[in-house]
Amino acid sequence: MKSDDAEPRLATERDGYTNYDPSKLTTEMVTGAAVYDQNDEHIGEVSKLLLNDAGEITQAVIDVGGFIGLGEKPVALAMSELNILRETDGDDLRVYVDQTKETLEALPEWSDKG
Repeated sequence: MKSDDAEPRLATERDGYTNYDPSKLTTEMVTGAAVYDQNDEHIGEVSKLLLNDAGEITQAVIDVGGFIGLGEKPVALAMSELNILRETDGDDLRVYVDQTKETLEALPEWSDKG
């Protein structure tokens, strides 16, 4: 289950982390990853990845806000809106978005019900 968005994203510089090749991503790798804004503020986590009929990752559902799992709001973002970095000397993945927590919380709530 790979990302259909194999185009490299803009380089995101973070100490100890480098851009990760989106064509090598799997749902298992990204689900549960911490999501950060441009200022390195933790704003949520990836709760689910959405796939197209070919099994390619097209969107990520980000749980934003809340406290210890309560009051979180799930919103869907296209994979092209995410910068995914992997720890240089480890396996930790981080997801960075250009939006603020408030911007994401203003998006429509994602629901898997028709």
